[in-house]
Amino acid sequence: MIITHISADNLLKYRHLELADLPRQGVITISGQNESGKSSIGETVCFALFGRTFSIDDDDITRVIRWGETRCSVRLGFAVGGDEYEIARFLDSEGNHGVRLYRKGEEDRPIAKGINTVSEALDELLGYQFEEFVESFYLAQREITTPHPHSHAIKTMAGISALERVAEDLQQDISNETRRLPDVAEQIELVEVDLNALAIEPDQLSDLQSRHQSIEQAGTILRERSDGLDQAAGNYRDVLPRIRSARGFKRLFGLFTFIALLAAVAAGGAWYLLHKMPDSPYAEQLLALLQEQVPTWSDQYIAQLDIAFAVLSASFLLLWLVTRLLGRKVKTLKKHGDTLADQLLAAQAPVPEITQDAAVSDEDTEDNDEAIEAEDITADAPAAIESSDLDGIRRCRLDIGRTDHLVESTRQQLDNRMLLQQNMQDMLESSISHEQDRLSKASALEGVISNLREKLDEHKRRIQLREMADELIASAARHISQRFNKDLRELASSTLPLFTEGRYEHLHIDNDLNVRAFSSLKRDFMDLDEISSGTQRQIMLAVRLALSQELVNTTIGGDQFIFLDEPFAFFDETRTRNAMAILPKLSDEIRQIWVVAQTFPDDTQYDRAIVCSRDYESLPPA
Repeated sequence: MIITHISADNLLKYRHLELADLPRQGVITISGQNESGKSSIGETVCFALFGRTFSIDDDDITRVIRWGETRCSVRLGFAVGGDEYEIARFLDSEGNHGVRLYRKGEEDRPIAKGINTVSEALDELLGYQFEEFVESFYLAQREITTPHPHSHAIKTMAGISALERVAEDLQQDISNETRRLPDVAEQIELVEVDLNALAIEPDQLSDLQSRHQSIEQAGTILRERSDGLDQAAGNYRDVLPRIRSARGFKRLFGLFTFIALLAAVAAGGAWYLLHKMPDSPYAEQLLALLQEQVPTWSDQYIAQLDIAFAVLSASFLLLWLVTRLLGRKVKTLKKHGDTLADQLLAAQAPVPEITQDAAVSDEDTEDNDEAIEAEDITADAPAAIESSDLDGIRRCRLDIGRTDHLVESTRQQLDNRMLLQQNMQDMLESSISHEQDRLSKASALEGVISNLREKLDEHKRRIQLREMADELIASAARHISQRFNKDLRELASSTLPLFTEGRYEHLHIDNDLNVRAFSSLKRDFMDLDEISSGTQRQIMLAVRLALSQELVNTTIGGDQFIFLDEPFAFFDETRTRNAMAILPKLSDEIRQIWVVAQTFPDDTQYDRAIVCSRDYESLPPA
C-alpha cells in the first residue's frame, strides 16, 4: 500500500489537513518542534485506515475530534498494485461513526460501507490489520521496544496466527468431544440395563413356535376325531334299524330254508323208496303211512313226488341264497359298528401335546386363569368305555339310547380337550406375541446401543484425529516460528551494520524474540542492557524494519509505505545522517518512507518535506 493523498477536517491538531501529490517512492520528511502536529499526521493515517490511533483507546476515540468541534472527517487515497482506492471516514461527538471504501473516482459505488464491513475488506485488500500495522509499518513516537513474541501481530507476521486459531478450535473441539464421552457411555449403560432386564433367551421364540405348531396339529387331530365320531354315530343310527330288520328276515328265511330242505329231502326220499325200491320193507311202511294219512292216495302220486322234490329243492336253493345275501348285508352293516367303536376308542386316545400338566405349568404364560379353566375341564373327563359296550357296538346290538349316551359322553370329552387345546393355543399365541414384542424391543435397544457405540467411537476418532492435527499444527507452528526468527535475524543482520557503522554485524533472536547483538569489537554476543541507549535504538530500529520487510514478504507481496515517528530521538547527527541515507536502500518493496523528526541534518536527502508548526491550524498553512 502506498499513500497518494490525505485530506482531513477537524482531526486532532488540524482544522484542515491537505497533503496531495505525495511521492509514491522515496523519503517524506516531517519536521517541527514539539507539539507542532507532526505525530498527528501519522495518527490521521491510522484513524483513516482503522478507525483508531496508537495513542487513543477505542473507548475514547472521540478525542480525535479537534478541541471545540463536534465532527471530524478524513479522506485517504492509496494505491495497491496498479489500483487506486480512497477511504472516507467521519466521526461526531455523539459517537456516530461512518466509513466507506471505494475505488478512486467511484465514490457513488463503494466496495464496502460500515465499520466492520470496511475492516474486513481492507484486511483482504492490504493483508494486515491494525495490530500488524503498528508492529511493523508504524513506529509511534519514542516507541521502539522489543516486539512481544506472543502478540497477535507478531504471530500474524510469522504466519502462525491462523495455525493457532485452528489449534484453539481443535482444543475446543477436543474438549467438547471429551466432555461428550461420559454422557454417551452413560447412555449406553442405561440402555444395556434395559436390554438385560428383558432377559432374552435366544431359542425361546422358536421353542414357543414349535410348541404352537404341535398344539395346532393336535387341535386338527381332535377336530378330525370329533368329525369322525359324529359321522360314525350318525351312520350307526341309520343302519341299526336296517341291520335289525335284515337279521329278522335272515332268521325267517333261514327257517324257511330249513323247512324247504326237510321237505325236499322227504319228497326225494319217498319217491326213491316208492319208485326205486318198492319191495323194500321201508317202502311198504311208507306207502302204508301215506295211505293212512292220505285216503285218496294212489300210485299215480308217486310221479308227483319227483316234481315236489324238484320244486322243494329249487325253493331251498332260492331261500338259501336269500339268507346268504341277508347275511352279507348284516355283515356289511356291522362295519358301521366297528367304525363307531374305533372312533370311540380313538376319541379317548391321549394326545401328548394336550395334557393338564402342560396347561397348568406353562412358564411362558403371564396369566394362568385360562390354565386353571383348562384344569377344571380335564378334571371332569368321563371314564373309559366298557369293553362290553364296545363289543355291543361292534356287533350292532347295543341299543341306540346307550350308544347315544356313550357318543355324547365321548363328544363332551373331545369338546373339553379341544377347548383345552384352544386355550393352550391362545396362551401360546399370546406368549409368542409377547416374546416377539420383547425381541422387537431388544432389537431396538441393540440398535440404540450400536448407534451409541458408533457415536462413542466417532467421538474418540474425532478426538484422536484432532490430537494428531494439533500435534502436526504445533510442529508446523514451531517450524514456521523458527523459520520466521531465522528470516527476521537475517533481515535485521543485513541492516544492522549499516546503522552501526559495522560495529555490530549480527543479531541473535530466540523464539521469544529476545535480541542479542554480536559486537565486532568484543567478538561476542551482547545483551541489550550492555549496550548504549542510542545503539539499542539502532538495533531495535533494525529489528522493526526487519519485521516490516518480513510482513511484506509473507503477507503482502507488493509496494508498502512505512511511518517512522521520531526513530532518531536518541541518535546523534552522524547516526541520523547515516540512517537517513540508508533507509531508501533497505528494501525494494518498502518504497514510501515517512520519517518524523524535530530537525534533520542540512544535507539530508528527501523526496518531500513537510514542515509543521505550533502556529499552524491547517497544513499547509492558509
